[in-house]
Amino acid sequence: MTCPLCTPKIRRPGGLPSALASFCLAVLAGAACACTPTEPPPGQTLADHERQLAARAAECADNADYLAWHGAVLLALGQVAAAAERLERALLLDPQHPRARRDYARALAAMGAVAAARELEPEASGAALATAAGPRWRLGGELAFALGHDSNLNNAPRAEQLTLTLPDGPLTLPLRPEARARSAPFVQAAARLEAQRALPGGAGLLLLGRLDTRQAPAGEARDQGDFNAIWQWPADLGLWSAHAGLGTLRWRADDVETSTRLGLRHIRPIVPDCALALGGEATWRRFPAARTLDHTQYALSTAWLCDGRTPWSAQLAIAREDAAARPSGDAWRLGGLLGGARPFAHGRLEYHMRFVWRREAQGQSPLLANGAPLSSTSLALRLSYRQPLAARWALDASLEAERQQANLPLYRLRREALALALVYTW
Repeated sequence: MTCPLCTPKIRRPGGLPSALASFCLAVLAGAACACTPTEPPPGQTLADHERQLAARAAECADNADYLAWHGAVLLALGQVAAAAERLERALLLDPQHPRARRDYARALAAMGAVAAARELEPEASGAALATAAGPRWRLGGELAFALGHDSNLNNAPRAEQLTLTLPDGPLTLPLRPEARARSAPFVQAAARLEAQRALPGGAGLLLLGRLDTRQAPAGEARDQGDFNAIWQWPADLGLWSAHAGLGTLRWRADDVETSTRLGLRHIRPIVPDCALALGGEATWRRFPAARTLDHTQYALSTAWLCDGRTPWSAQLAIAREDAAARPSGDAWRLGGLLGGARPFAHGRLEYHMRFVWRREAQGQSPLLANGAPLSSTSLALRLSYRQPLAARWALDASLEAERQQANLPLYRLRREALALALVYTW
C-alpha cells in the first residue's frame, strides 16, 4: 500500500531538524495510512481481509472512512449486526458519510427496521429495500408525537361575511363564528407501518399504512387514515409500478370523505441518478354527509425523479373531475409538486411545494357572483428539519404555509402552522 503522506517534504528552515521532522510526519502519515480503506489484494479472501481490518479496530476507532469500509465488508460477509454497529459509529463521526448511510440503511432493512432505513435513504425504492431485506416479510414503522399551533384549524375562508346577489341588490350576511378561521394550539399523534417483501424476478411488494389524529380546543378533532399497496416489477426499459389505496377523513367525529385509488406508473432511467416517470391514476371520492359532491377523478402525470445525496423530484399532473350530480358540474385541475431533501447541519432538511389550479364547469349558485364558475389557485409549502437524537430517536421541526386565491371570496384561504415532534422509528 502506498500513501503520498508517507513521503513528506520538509522545507522549513529554522524549524525542527529536517530528519526529526520527517520522522514525526512519517509516523503520523503511517497511522493515517493504516486506517485508509483499500481493496483486498488479489487472492485474499474477504474473510481474511476482514480479519486484517479487525486487527486495526483500536487504532482506527475514530476514523469514519475505516469504520464505513469495515462495516461494508462485514455486511458482504452476512454479519449484519456487527456491520450495523461499525456503520452507526461511522455516522456518529460523519453523519453525512454517503457510503455509510447507504450500507447502514441496507443493514437496518436486513434486520427488519425498514422504516428507519427509509429515513436514512428516502430515495431508495420499496423494491430495492425489499431485495436488501431478503425474500421474506420485513416490518418497520414510525411513531410521532407533536405539539404545534395552527392559524386555521378548520380550513375556513378568510372572509367573515358572505355576499349574495339578489334581484333587489346585494345582501351581505356575516358568517357564523364557528365557520370562521380558528387559531389555536394542537396535539397530534401519528403512526406509520411498513411491510416489504422481495418477489421472484426482481419484483417487490410494499404495504404502507398511516393513521394520525389531531386534537385541539373547541372540539376541532381530525382523524385521517391512509393505506397503500405498491407492486413493482422490472422491465426492459425501466420499472413498472402498480398501486392501490384507500383513504378516510373524519372531522369532529363525522365521516367527511372516503377515497379509493388505482394507478399505474412506468419509471425509466434517463441519466445517472435520474429517471422519468409517466403514470395514470383514477380516484373515487365519496362524501357521506353531502353525496352530491361525490366525483371520480382521472389524472395523468409526468415526473422527474433524482436520487443521490440530495434527492429531489418534480411532478406535473392534469386531471378531470367527473361529477354529474354536483351543482357545479365537472372540473379541471392542473397541479405541480416539487420536493427534496438535503443534509443540513447534523440532520436533514426536507422541502415540499404544491401548486394547484382548478376550474369548475358552471356556477354553484346564481346567488354567488351571479352564478360565476369557481376558479381557484392554491400554493402550499412545507419545510421540515429532522435532527437525530439517539439510535432510532429524532426531533422533527416543521413549518407549513398555504394560500388559496379564488374569484369567489368564500374560497379564499390562508393558513400557517408550526409543529415540533418527537419521532421513534424501528
